[in-house]
Amino acid sequence: MQLFFLGKWISRVALCAVFVAVCGVSGGLCAETKREPIPVFVSILPQKYFVQQIGGDRVRVGVLVGEGQKPDTVDLTHRQVAHLGQSRIFFLVGVPFEDAWLPRIQKAHPALKVVALHAKSAPLKRQLTDHHGHHENPHRWLSPVWVKSAANVILQALIEEDPSSAAYFRKNHHRFIRELVTLDKEIRDLLEPIQQRVFLTYHPAWEHFANTYGLKEIPIEMEGKEPGPRSLSEVVEQGKVNRVKVIFVQKQFSKSIVEPVARALNARVVSVDPLAENYVSNMRDVARQFVEAMKE
Repeated sequence: MQLFFLGKWISRVALCAVFVAVCGVSGGLCAETKREPIPVFVSILPQKYFVQQIGGDRVRVGVLVGEGQKPDTVDLTHRQVAHLGQSRIFFLVGVPFEDAWLPRIQKAHPALKVVALHAKSAPLKRQLTDHHGHHENPHRWLSPVWVKSAANVILQALIEEDPSSAAYFRKNHHRFIRELVTLDKEIRDLLEPIQQRVFLTYHPAWEHFANTYGLKEIPIEMEGKEPGPRSLSEVVEQGKVNRVKVIFVQKQFSKSIVEPVARALNARVVSVDPLAENYVSNMRDVARQFVEAMKE
């Protein structure tokens, strides 16, 4: 009887030893369950989508400009600035409020790693006058071609932060790039047959999109300001010369702000969203809206 109980005790000890050995050698089964996602912050919702596509469940993404807000006019709260201090990376995209707030953010959180997705962007070829003053048009993310370069920057930053997840990040990045290539081709195929290549917008959000796909945007707003009577007359005249039949309005703006121009041109007003979180799905929808609205 004593030998029986002694044998059971030895078996249990041996089983525990095997379990400890497996955990220690693999470093995985035990440690993997304790993996904490990398806390990062981004400025706008499309960026959140980009980072999540590459980082997957190994990132936790906070956003400064929420749904319905405009990055041109957003004012950060003390709570948001405090939350940035709990993050390891802050991804910039080049929207206006970043320039105003970045010095304060860096002063409050000197250890925060700041990564600019737009740092190596090629300047946009000007089709019209510079409607953002002396600054580059910040709406780069509305070109899927640009997003591919931004994805490379995100990948590198995440690998530097968590080298042990490099293979995981690279696999996700490869899949995301394929998705962007497909999206770009779909948009080109949709827009290629359209004869009318000129459109009006209130806010010049779609300039990078237009430049990528051979379109021409005529914005009503000038340098972030409402146009005066003379500027408005010039816009209406350009619209007539180019036989524009559609005015696109950002979802974050009221359609009523363009109604006088729409009446003068007998043009439709169509709402599109440059800040939707599901980037790929939204860009497909936007391309279809452009095609439908610009048909002669």
